[in-house]
Amino acid sequence: MPRPVRPALSTRASFRRLILAASLGVLLAGTPRPGAAQSLIDALSSAYETNPDLLGARSALRAVNEGVPQALGGWRPTVEFTGSAGYSREAYTEPPLPRVVEHLYPRESELAVTQPLFDAATASSVAGAEALVRAQRADLASTEQQVLLDAAQAYLDVAANLQILQLRHETEKALGDQISSIEQRLQIHEATRADLDQARSRLAGARADTADALSQLNQSRKSFRLVTGLEAGTLPLPASLAGLPASRDEAIAQARRANPGVIAAGFREQAARDDIEKALGALYPSLDLAGSVAQNYDTLSKDSSETTATLGLSVTVPLYQQGVVYSEVRQAKQTASQRRLATEKARRTAEQSAEDAWQTLVAARTRLTAYQEQVKAAAQALSGVRREYRLGDKTISDLLDQLLELKNAQIGAVGAARDEVLADFQLLSAVGRLNAGELGLPVEVYDPDLDYQKVRNAWFGLDAPGAE
Repeated sequence: MPRPVRPALSTRASFRRLILAASLGVLLAGTPRPGAAQSLIDALSSAYETNPDLLGARSALRAVNEGVPQALGGWRPTVEFTGSAGYSREAYTEPPLPRVVEHLYPRESELAVTQPLFDAATASSVAGAEALVRAQRADLASTEQQVLLDAAQAYLDVAANLQILQLRHETEKALGDQISSIEQRLQIHEATRADLDQARSRLAGARADTADALSQLNQSRKSFRLVTGLEAGTLPLPASLAGLPASRDEAIAQARRANPGVIAAGFREQAARDDIEKALGALYPSLDLAGSVAQNYDTLSKDSSETTATLGLSVTVPLYQQGVVYSEVRQAKQTASQRRLATEKARRTAEQSAEDAWQTLVAARTRLTAYQEQVKAAAQALSGVRREYRLGDKTISDLLDQLLELKNAQIGAVGAARDEVLADFQLLSAVGRLNAGELGLPVEVYDPDLDYQKVRNAWFGLDAPGAE
């Protein structure tokens, strides 16, 4: 069963974290830093500190923490004070004595203490509550991973769309320059009206592509603000991450151990098994120590008083409870069986996610290499077509097509670079390592155990840590 609190990182893990942090910041040197986020680290840090989903998940964990002191209450005493006061008028006659009227002000007070000594269900209740806390911590880790992944994707979308928009503008300018050249050649009869129409057609298409690129950029900026709470500035496209699993098998093995979904399912299975023991506890005797002190005034006659003190053991032996307890035990066993199957499903899902993320990363790397080669070849081809066009061996259509092929290859390379870095983050998420500590973000990492320890043994108090 996974540990509830993340253990201290080993030297190797710390070194790996430094590599990840360094790779995240590889393009930050020399980049201006205005008020808007200008680096991936800025975006991830802001999302970690301000994202409502993540902050809400922390509150949800703190609420689940309260289940432990509630369960521990089964070992703690119950102290009650009761009091009453009243008035009574009594009149009676005993001949030959005159009629007597008494005014009484009866007052009663009692302090009672009950201390449970043995309850078979309490220990299981505490164990189950602790298991649910561990499961909720894993849910928090899952939410953290999703928020950081969303922030990374939003950042990468803006960064890629900025570069794509720039390339679209460059395409427009290149086509505009080509139209100017054709118009000049048309005046000296070295070009035709058809050449000009072809270039203008390409320019109109390029303007439509630019408008679409601008729309995509604006949409990605909105998504960026939604996730990070920041306005996107000029965001550089970062390099790929280091320290990733080296193989498919390593990725799957890490996912089995550290995927938050697997951890949460495992602890919920344990909580369900504790519920079986809790239900069985209702079939065993319980033992309580009870004591009380009572003081009465004017209850029997005027100025009378009575003090009573009691102390004793109370044993409750359940014999038959309408069959309800037996049904609850059977129900708990079925729930535990379902949770065991849910754990197996979570494990399979984590393995599949890790394998899919690995394959996505491999494909992204292959696409990036292919696009880089295409850009190089298209640039060389454009240079050759230009020479042949000047010599009259190529048409204006050939030149325009080759120009657009180069720009499209460059846009494809930008998209592939974005996909590769996103695949890095998806792989980290699949293996359970996409968190602020592993990435080395410059933030105060939330420690769930601090809030837990504040309430675990709290006997009094209404202050709720972290609640607004």
